[in-house]
Amino acid sequence: MAEFRPYIKVTLLRVLGVLLAFGLCALSIWRFNGQPSQAWQTFCVGFIAAGIAGTWNIYDINSWPLRKRTLVHTFFMALVVFPTLFISGWFAFNLANLALAAGIFVLTGVIAWTIGYVFFRGKEG
Repeated sequence: MAEFRPYIKVTLLRVLGVLLAFGLCALSIWRFNGQPSQAWQTFCVGFIAAGIAGTWNIYDINSWPLRKRTLVHTFFMALVVFPTLFISGWFAFNLANLALAAGIFVLTGVIAWTIGYVFFRGKEG
C-alpha cells in the first residue's frame, strides 16, 4: 500500500477533474443542444478517460516489474471499458459484439502500450 500512497491524492483529483469536465460538457450538450443521446455518449467517453487518468500511475510503481504493471493496468481498464461499451449503447450485448469489443480493446491496448513503452523507456525512477 505504501507504493500507492504518493499517487492517491493526485489520482483522485485527476479522476474527479476529468469526470467534472466531461460531465459539464455532457450537461451542456443536453441542456443547450437538446441532445440527451449525444450527452450520454460524451459522459461515457469521459468515464473511460477517467479510468485512464485513474490508472496510468500504475506504471510509475517502479518496484513492480513491467509485466505486473501491465497486467494490473489492463485488468482495471477492462473493468472500466467493457461495461461502458455496452451501457453506453455503442455495442449491443451479444457474443459477437463481446468478441469484437475484446478485439478492439486488445488492439487499442497494444498500440497504446507500445507507444508508451517507446516514449517512456529509460525514464525509470
